[in-house]
Amino acid sequence: MAGFVRRTMRLRYVLCIFAVSALVGVSFLRTRTELFVKARWTLNAISLSLNQRLDLRDRPVRPPQDYLATHIDYEDENRHLAEVAFWPSPPSAGLIRNGAKGNFPVTNPKYTTYRLVNPRDSYIIGDYVNVTIQARDQHNQPKTFGGDYFQVKVYSNSTNSSAAGRVKDHRNGTYTARFRLYWPGEVYFRVVLVHPAEGCFLLKHILKTCPLRLTFRSAFQGQDNYTEESECNVWLEPGTPHCDYSDPYAGVTWVCDKPRTLSCDRRVNHWVDYEASLAYCPLSDEQKDLIDIEGQSFKAVLAGSPEFVHVKAMGKTMLSLLPRPRCAPGLPDPHPAMGYFIKDIWTSTVCKTRHFKSSQYLDCLQNNELYFMGDSTGRQWFEFLVDTLRFKHMNTDPFITRRAGPHLAINEKRNITVRFRVHGYPLRTGGLNVSHVNFLAREIDTLHGGPGYVLVISVWAHFTSFHLDIYIERMRAIRAAILRLLSRSPGTLVVLKTANTRTGIPRLNSDWYAHVLDRLLRKLYENLQVVILDVWDLTLAHRNRDEIHPIRDVVRQEVQLLLSFVCPDYETQKA
Repeated sequence: MAGFVRRTMRLRYVLCIFAVSALVGVSFLRTRTELFVKARWTLNAISLSLNQRLDLRDRPVRPPQDYLATHIDYEDENRHLAEVAFWPSPPSAGLIRNGAKGNFPVTNPKYTTYRLVNPRDSYIIGDYVNVTIQARDQHNQPKTFGGDYFQVKVYSNSTNSSAAGRVKDHRNGTYTARFRLYWPGEVYFRVVLVHPAEGCFLLKHILKTCPLRLTFRSAFQGQDNYTEESECNVWLEPGTPHCDYSDPYAGVTWVCDKPRTLSCDRRVNHWVDYEASLAYCPLSDEQKDLIDIEGQSFKAVLAGSPEFVHVKAMGKTMLSLLPRPRCAPGLPDPHPAMGYFIKDIWTSTVCKTRHFKSSQYLDCLQNNELYFMGDSTGRQWFEFLVDTLRFKHMNTDPFITRRAGPHLAINEKRNITVRFRVHGYPLRTGGLNVSHVNFLAREIDTLHGGPGYVLVISVWAHFTSFHLDIYIERMRAIRAAILRLLSRSPGTLVVLKTANTRTGIPRLNSDWYAHVLDRLLRKLYENLQVVILDVWDLTLAHRNRDEIHPIRDVVRQEVQLLLSFVCPDYETQKA
């Protein structure tokens, strides 16, 4: 009888565990191989529809790590993500998909122009102005549909002043660019065609047909330094044995072909194989012409009228017209710009930014710990602080690389600690020791957090050459970890750095891809008490050319913006 009772209790225990697992969406019965197959199925099942929105509604709901975010309706969120990722397709979509052969209209920067709406002799600080863009094709005929990607700004070289604008697509070949005038003098317009509508469709098509546009390799090491290499990626073709390094808890799928003789646990390093990647996603010459100008994005400057407008101060300063709140998490985005430069100094329109002298950085950061996680654009902030404030590096492992970390630096006198860690695969970084990789969701789970702790996350630059779903899964897992951190350690300041503008090979690095990721990031984190630190407008507005790694003067302004949230009440000289 006692044995029967014990068996009954065990059965009840097992059933209870199974029921709880079902409630939270965790299946202990799935193997890593099944997770890998599921990940690949997901990539194919939810790839971008060529003529419809990104369809995420049939994605498998996987909320185990989001147990703190019980308010999240995944089906509803997928629908909203599809809306922000939507981009209209041109009538020539079928031709472009099949090699872009034939004669069809393509937006041409030579004939596409802008004009100022209701021009006046002069304007005053704080005025809004609208510019109409008329897209025209290679035959100088007006386009009758939308989908072109423009970047716009106003600037004055005489004072190193500039600000980005916003573009509205009317879906009929015309666009409205809206600006606000923040400083006096002659203010010039700059309207840039980044990609024609036909090029944007091709980039969207590439997302479906080439969800992976880079490949990677790893070395496996045996006795006496004997090594074997194999290919690695988010997923690989089935049919051959794989080593599975996936971590569903962290939103990561990663596999390598199993080496010929060595075991999977002998993997020692990781690098991107650019040469082999050239074979991925081949494009016809006609397709390349839709997105490239000598291998770079279009980014063609348009002509228009007038070139500039006269702006008068009339006794006003822009700051007197901006009712800006204290810098804090959860602030809404302003319109039409996140801020503006005057004399190369950035002033946010989101909140009351502070402009710190180098000597004031230490006062602001005293008794604080800052952890920068993600890509090299976030590492730039870590390096700027370490170099500017001459922090002491504490790394002792000779195999730690500058690009990947992990890095630790301190100022003992002021009790300041700064760290950096890369976000894990996919990574274009070369020569990475795999023992130094820890995926961000798991790393965030180790943090103590609390007041005086600042977590800065920058995840985008290595994801532009992959399907959007890979980015969404990673950012959902990071979001869940952030929710756990804020739950156990209230007062932690969490900052998510946005993407910045850049140049590069469009099929891998186009600003269009980064722009879509940026929109997804804002939607995924819009209702959290975190800071979405916008540097997209900042880098778009600056007079320097677009670079994946902005120049030091730009990084300084980005760090100043960060410190405005770290020390919102610190009294400095206001710009």
